[in-house]
Amino acid sequence: MTGSKVATDSSDWPRVQAEWREAMQGASTPAGLTFIDETAGMAARSGAGTVVDVYVDDYHFVSQGARIAFGIMTGNAFMRAKVTFRDLQTDQVFGERSYNTKSSAWEGIFAPTTDRQTRAIVVDIVKQINPR
Repeated sequence: MTGSKVATDSSDWPRVQAEWREAMQGASTPAGLTFIDETAGMAARSGAGTVVDVYVDDYHFVSQGARIAFGIMTGNAFMRAKVTFRDLQTDQVFGERSYNTKSSAWEGIFAPTTDRQTRAIVVDIVKQINPR
């Protein structure tokens, strides 16, 4: 997982990365997939598999707690990201997708927060890998 300077320089960048790791793990297991986070240095490059490269262009992080506490004052959660799918063995790119999510703070405390947006993106990513 990488991103633009705007994204990676944000104070919330570690939280965004943690949200993605948790969402990928949570969506992979029920789909019968094994998730390995290469950014954490746990790469085990053997056998068949798909490498998912995530590039976050920009985002506004809004947590559920902030949404409840501050409502519309938290602003709109959004994320613009590009995901590239590569073959683990050959490193050949076999697909790309762009994701743009946005919530409206005017929806109040029920507006999607960054964690819910991330989970929605990740569910789609897993479906691209394992369309069962």
